Amino acid sequence: MKLRNRKSYLNSLPEGQAPSNYLSKLIHWIYFLVLLVIAIYFARYVYYRLSSVEGFGQVVVEKLVLSAGYAGKISDLPVVEGQVIRKGEKLVHIDNLKVCLQKENANIFKLKLDTEMKKAKLNILRAKLKQINSNQIMHRALELNNRKLSSATDLKFDIQLLAGELDVQVKLLQTLNHSIQTEALTPANCQDEHIYAPFNATVRRVLKENYEFVDKGEAIIIIENQQPNVQIEGYLSKYDLESVSLGNKITIYFPDEKQGNGIITKIDAAAYAFPDRKWENYEPIDTRIRILISPADEQQAKLWRQYNLMRVQIRGSLW
Repeated sequence: MKLRNRKSYLNSLPEGQAPSNYLSKLIHWIYFLVLLVIAIYFARYVYYRLSSVEGFGQVVVEKLVLSAGYAGKISDLPVVEGQVIRKGEKLVHIDNLKVCLQKENANIFKLKLDTEMKKAKLNILRAKLKQINSNQIMHRALELNNRKLSSATDLKFDIQLLAGELDVQVKLLQTLNHSIQTEALTPANCQDEHIYAPFNATVRRVLKENYEFVDKGEAIIIIENQQPNVQIEGYLSKYDLESVSLGNKITIYFPDEKQGNGIITKIDAAAYAFPDRKWENYEPIDTRIRILISPADEQQAKLWRQYNLMRVQIRGSLW
């Protein structure tokens, strides 16, 4: 039955089912999966944030820097990078540039100068005495009053005293010259410097070359023990200070996705820019916490040595 009016039709018969749209269902499922992934990601982030601490660090293998004790010129540098050296082996010979005057030589020089001055004074006094004696003979011949008799006597006494001092100084000078010839001692800072290997090691870097000049304290060679100590300098947020303690276990994630285990051995708070470290173009914005992580065993230490100076990710559990 149909009802009709001027504007519309009404139909009471069944209209059937609407056609299915599979594309809209697929879009709905995609939206649902994206929301599910986002929810899982945030849930995972919250879980790890509440159950662990995360940060970054750098593997540091212990090395020894050999430096010049005095300024000079390197005359012998027989080692190269990668060379294995033995304890006591000569590594560097530095010619000292300092012009040194021994203390004994300086005393002898001063004594010689004083002796020559006294000899000159003695010659002047003797010439003066000779002139006074000739004047006295003339005055006696003329039977004149000579007031310089006393001055001549004093002058003779001064000459005898000065001659005695000269005799003592000459003997002392001879003794000092003999001792210098038999015992030629050079101050330590005036000798050539020789640097020897303190233990069995491997030369990692040679920073200078033969016949190159070095200043006092300037690094020349960096060596590494055959079984060097290795640590990781880790950096955490300042908010993690209450969550970490000595002895906590830390998981290390290396750049090639390998994992290692370590133990916190030291914690430093309020540490900004440890010693001026920069991580590529990144510098810490706020105060960070530095922790020192040691390997759990020798096998871990052997693994860590392969990543010297590399940046790693660190994570520690709070439970």
